[in-house]
Amino acid sequence: MTQPPSIFPPRHPTDSGGSFAYENWRAAHDGLRAGDAFEYPLYSDARLAGECRLGPYSLLNATADARGQAALVLRAEAHVTWSYADMSQTDASRYHGGSDSDEVTCLLALALGCRLKAGDPNRHFQARGDPRGRPWSFRLTGRADPIPPAISRLGSLIPSLLTERNISSADPLLAEFFRLAPLKSVAVVKSARLYQEAVWIVDSDPAQAWILLVSAIETAANYWRGGQMMPREKLHGSKPKLELLLITAGGEGLADQVAEMIADSLGATAKFLAFCIEFLPSAPTIRPERAEARLSWESRGKMKAALGLVYHYRSLALHAGIPFPAPMCTSAFSQNASVERPPFGSMGSMGGTWRSKEIPMFIHLFEYIVRNCLTKWWLQDMPHPAA
Repeated sequence: MTQPPSIFPPRHPTDSGGSFAYENWRAAHDGLRAGDAFEYPLYSDARLAGECRLGPYSLLNATADARGQAALVLRAEAHVTWSYADMSQTDASRYHGGSDSDEVTCLLALALGCRLKAGDPNRHFQARGDPRGRPWSFRLTGRADPIPPAISRLGSLIPSLLTERNISSADPLLAEFFRLAPLKSVAVVKSARLYQEAVWIVDSDPAQAWILLVSAIETAANYWRGGQMMPREKLHGSKPKLELLLITAGGEGLADQVAEMIADSLGATAKFLAFCIEFLPSAPTIRPERAEARLSWESRGKMKAALGLVYHYRSLALHAGIPFPAPMCTSAFSQNASVERPPFGSMGSMGGTWRSKEIPMFIHLFEYIVRNCLTKWWLQDMPHPAA
């Protein structure tokens, strides 16, 4: 009797510590024979063109013509036999709440910059069964397949999510995914999963989407820098004004002592800012004519201040119950994606008021920064295909 597919995909025999799709992809590349395969519907509200094959994964176009229909079909072949490595110990190092189909889907969503989620499998190809496959209705999660969320009459808060794109444009990122360092593959997937969820809910819950986008950067930054930052570097990166004040009051020694005392509370902010600045993309092609509606891209100091304010709001949301400012969650400027920040004075909504300088950017611009930072980091140190 055929067993239902596990929610966890198979692991590579070498158990290298890579993500699930990574291990399966490596096994396919190493020549391990394919076993069963499943097809998964992928849902999006963007118009997607093209098809491609990525190792054991094929992306087939479903030519959807309406919201709620499957835009793509993912055919996933299993090249390894799944098993738990050690049931005597807890191991959540690769856990992100999904399977290899979710991993491939979130990587594609990040690479393309669109909303994309996988449903449960609906077709099963047995290794020695009907080559056309058999219908499959077993639900892995017990939940209904995802439907792209509704958007307001003003459009999406991130208009670029709805533009047409060809999935072949994701090839430079996806085609060599299995060549990443194993642990980096896990970090890339976890960051992509957070990005995927953020853009999926941005029009229904923008305040939560802000939190998820910040977390996507944090996840990548934690892998990128690990524990490498020294206390003084953390102080300089996250609180430069405090560092200057300490130096003025007591010299370098005092700054070093205070940095040692508060290093644990500064590390996350410093890594977040350092990652964003290191992988900051070029300014968007289309920008506001009015300088006051633009985020300063030329001054790294001003950019760090803006991103630091975003991180501050994330901390308030998590630890003080204060959501991201309402103007940062509004669709007032969604029809003009070139507006990067409020071009005028104070703004008020839902009992709160904010001066324009306290609104560093709108979410469509932060999504642009996050996605491009993550994809640049993804490609960093990518081995040559012949390696």
